[in-house]
Amino acid sequence: HWCGGTIISDTWILSAAHCFTKNRILVRVGDHHHKKEDLDEQHFEVEELILHENYQRSTHDNDIALIKIKPNRAGKRIIFSNYVQPACLPSSNQLYKVGERCLISGWGDLGDGINIH
Repeated sequence: HWCGGTIISDTWILSAAHCFTKNRILVRVGDHHHKKEDLDEQHFEVEELILHENYQRSTHDNDIALIKIKPNRAGKRIIFSNYVQPACLPSSNQLYKVGERCLISGWGDLGDGINIH
């Protein structure tokens, strides 16, 4: 089972809550080709998984989750490079109104030979 996520810091990944039904989760960043290991690919286990408190599996309401990664064997978290970067986020003092429209984007493969960019 594969799901996408967005790096928001060297410790945290933002993803969809519906992705998490199994106990063991492996986070891979810098993974462009999932059938072979890429030069900047890094693997992490999960330290903490936080699903939105009002997530509804039946309707996908509040379908959002935060993943805190464990440091790897070398004691490091995500190492940023030309191919591994966190999302560009607004400043912490930026305020949004309830119901305000936001833009979200993604990148990846839907299946073998089906790319979305």
